[in-house]
Amino acid sequence: MISVVMPVYDAEKYLDEAIQSILNQTYKDFEFIIINDGSTDKSLEIIEKYKRQDKRIVLITRENKGLVASLNEGIRISKGEYIARMDADDISFPSRFEEQISFMKTNLDIAICGSSVQLFNEDENFSISRYPQKDNEIKFTLMFMSSFAHPSVMIRRAVFDTLKYENLEHAEDYQLWTDIAIANFKMANLDKVLLKYRWHDEQISQKNGYKQREKSFEISKMYLSSIKGAEVIRKNLIINRNDSTPKNLYYLFHDINKYRKKIDIPDKYYLGAIRIILRMSNPIGLNLYLTYRKFSKNINKDKKYEIYLFLQSVFHLNRESTMYQFLNRFK
Repeated sequence: MISVVMPVYDAEKYLDEAIQSILNQTYKDFEFIIINDGSTDKSLEIIEKYKRQDKRIVLITRENKGLVASLNEGIRISKGEYIARMDADDISFPSRFEEQISFMKTNLDIAICGSSVQLFNEDENFSISRYPQKDNEIKFTLMFMSSFAHPSVMIRRAVFDTLKYENLEHAEDYQLWTDIAIANFKMANLDKVLLKYRWHDEQISQKNGYKQREKSFEISKMYLSSIKGAEVIRKNLIINRNDSTPKNLYYLFHDINKYRKKIDIPDKYYLGAIRIILRMSNPIGLNLYLTYRKFSKNINKDKKYEIYLFLQSVFHLNRESTMYQFLNRFK
């Protein structure tokens, strides 16, 4: 029923936990495709140990080709009706597949289903990331940022009859989500924590944050160009990106607010969108923060996060500054 696809590259430190979390799923009808993408550490040895113990594991081992090539290769040889993603440094909760398969069998129009995730590192669990749940909320959020935790998703095979991961460095998941949205597939997230998402310095997203942001902005522009009624948002987003002034930010927030009311998007997703826009301004000045406050004055906000944004604006923090990174980690 399910094909689990997990690329592995030099992941020996976390691989045992990741593999065990899949093999210990309460839902048992799956194959576990592991692509050893030219690892130079003991990853292959660890995978082979588990393969001897569990016949559901399908091992591909070869030279390094990169994440996107590995994902597409795993999907191409898969046999399941559903494709479940997994990363070699994360931990799936035992009921993850059971919860997702039950939801997708009940909601036959849903093509992709993700979940909330628990962020953690070696020392602690430090926050829960929740994502929009309904199709229109997800597609609205995709205008500005990714709406899924990549390793939490389960996707119907039918999606990959026409789509695949594109070879875009650092943002292949965001590109796929927008492609799925443009193709008019229905999307959902479960408001349940079904995966522990490991936060560490070796992650691609941590090592290549600037490149990832730039690529994500290009994907956002492309996606906005496909949405009827969002043309002015795209135009003003580009203007604000090149020249972040209170005036430009005002027009952008006004257009986003007008659009979200038309498609009935709740306050919290609008608030998330304008926060993302504010943080794209580099650096965030106090005058920009006050514009943001004006457009969000009637929306309930998390005080801790607002202090975080306020401090960024007061100190005009650049994204690459040490203080910015500190606040970003502990917000």
